[in-house]
Amino acid sequence: MAAPAAPVELRLRHFRAGDDAALVAQAGRALGPYGGHVERWLEHWRWSILDRPGIEPAADVLVLATAADDIRGYGVLAADGTVLELFLDPVLVGEERAAAARTLIAGLEARARERGLETIQLEQPRIDGRVREALLAAGYREDETSSLQVILVNVVEAVRRILTHRQGRMPHGWRPRFVLELAPGFYRPHPTQSLLVQIDDAGAVTVADNPPPAVDRDVTMAMDLSCLTDLILRRTTFDQARGDARITVRPASGEQDARTLCDFLALRTPWFSPPADGR
Repeated sequence: MAAPAAPVELRLRHFRAGDDAALVAQAGRALGPYGGHVERWLEHWRWSILDRPGIEPAADVLVLATAADDIRGYGVLAADGTVLELFLDPVLVGEERAAAARTLIAGLEARARERGLETIQLEQPRIDGRVREALLAAGYREDETSSLQVILVNVVEAVRRILTHRQGRMPHGWRPRFVLELAPGFYRPHPTQSLLVQIDDAGAVTVADNPPPAVDRDVTMAMDLSCLTDLILRRTTFDQARGDARITVRPASGEQDARTLCDFLALRTPWFSPPADGR
């Protein structure tokens, strides 16, 4: 009978230029087993982590790797003490996983002390028992929560796909050009700040992000990304959002076209989701 393989020694180090692709792949392996997982892409991860205000990548992103520098996990600490991400490779199981969690947590705590923070907080799936045990053993208090958060990561592609799917139902000859001015709302700072939505004479839909301010348009709709998400998931309607001052339309004569566009954006199958308020 073969002897069990010796545990792999893991070392904690700081983020280095060129780590980003490996960390995105690591996140994908860690999150893959969970329902609703959508593969991340490199540019979005860089924007949400490396370019986040207050993050110092060389100090706040900690990497767990073998002596051969095979990455087995990483953690990211925000300036307010929130652990934005803490992922361990699924190949780590049993006591190896618990030891890896302890090492990574200790590193994040040390960084928090450097920042002068008294506490840190993080969210982890309860079913990851080894990480949970490591946190409780280290003195963390557990607050159980149950939530669903829906965030539009690629706003352009989401709007384009929905409208393209609906283009056959659009009124004949209905060809307004829309600009959607999008504030972040409860979203994190987002690279998409506006959309240009066009339907050409053949009914084809074109959606582009961040058009020039002087671009030709028939209707301008100002809202935030939280409102757009709620419209798509049918948590609100155009008229409700207008009544709550969540949408403004310019010129006023474009209100019916704006209402029609929002109706086409709304998913027909009811979804149950919390308000897109960042909770």
